[in-house]
Amino acid sequence: MEHPHEPIDVIQRWQEWYKKNRIVASLEKPLESKDSREELHDTSYAIDSWLEICTYDAMKQAADHFSDTIVEASASLTADEIYACLLQALEENYDHTKKEYENAARLLELIKNDAKTN
Repeated sequence: MEHPHEPIDVIQRWQEWYKKNRIVASLEKPLESKDSREELHDTSYAIDSWLEICTYDAMKQAADHFSDTIVEASASLTADEIYACLLQALEENYDHTKKEYENAARLLELIKNDAKTN
């Protein structure tokens, strides 16, 4: 049985189309190509750092979680009750974080003391 060449033909047609139709889009006008090499290398619209991207993603995720929580809580709690729950959650988070910090500080102290004695 002969191997059909159609998949290869499809790939070749797509590659030809892509080479003819590919564009380097402008950020200001999507789907419009940049007019010059200088514009191609224009990074004035780029995000300054990877940290900004990560921070934005983390903030977006947190905002989404807060939004979901508030929507769910609003069905059965008043604004004052939601506020009280937020305050309670923050206090619990602080207590937990404080305990973790104290444990880490104690472990560091033990290791430093052990290193000094050996």
